[in-house]
Amino acid sequence: MAGWQNLLTIFSVVLISVSAFPSSNVRENPEIDPRIDGQPRILKVDSNDEGFQTAAELALQEMNKITKYIYKVLQIVNADIQVLRGDIYIFDVVLGKTNCPLNGPETRPEKCSVIQTVGQSEFYLCHFITWRPIKSAQQQMLKSKCLKIDL
Repeated sequence: MAGWQNLLTIFSVVLISVSAFPSSNVRENPEIDPRIDGQPRILKVDSNDEGFQTAAELALQEMNKITKYIYKVLQIVNADIQVLRGDIYIFDVVLGKTNCPLNGPETRPEKCSVIQTVGQSEFYLCHFITWRPIKSAQQQMLKSKCLKIDL
């Protein structure tokens, strides 16, 4: 059990840098040009940003489509935004399996606990890319890839 806590501590160093540049500064400041040398610029996004939260929720919904249990985000490893005909969120997260079956009586993630029992716990390092077109509130999943990890 101490192994996953050590890994999460290491990831927390990355998390501190993730929250340093809120994406609202990018979208609401017309002085910031999203292109450098004709190429789209990728910036850090604050994990509390509403657009990022929507992207993370979409990612969890995608994960839950292929699993039997509800998963929770344990750690945001990296979160970036690329402004290109909308907002492209590129992020890596560590997900943990909870004690709540997906179709069970309790389907609210806030009521579920991550399983930490050896042999029953499951953790994934996932890479997601979502896109929200200009003038749209609807996010689209462009890429999702998860690798099972031992914590």
